[in-house]
Amino acid sequence: MVNVANGCCSLDALCAMHADDSFAQLRGVAQARGWQWAGELLARGVTPETHGPWPDASDRLITVALIKVADLARDAGLRRRLADEAIRAARRRWLEASAAPAINVDRVRL
Repeated sequence: MVNVANGCCSLDALCAMHADDSFAQLRGVAQARGWQWAGELLARGVTPETHGPWPDASDRLITVALIKVADLARDAGLRRRLADEAIRAARRRWLEASAAPAINVDRVRL
């Protein structure tokens, strides 16, 4: 988290500069959490083939994403940006899973 000791803002209400700095530092973490989110679904057998494309932004999707990044920021605007980043990463993983051909393990040498 960005050091805001200079007094220009608080962690609960970051100024634009500190919000942008924090986003730059934390966006990779948010992306990793989104990637993991989709991966957990895929591991449980929830796939693009069984459930269709990744959903468009909905209240439920945003709520789940906000939970995934809740510990990263106290500023609500920054949390929302991080949640959006997690959703984008999850959607990318989902799209990659839908584009990847299924592996026939009977034909693969182990």
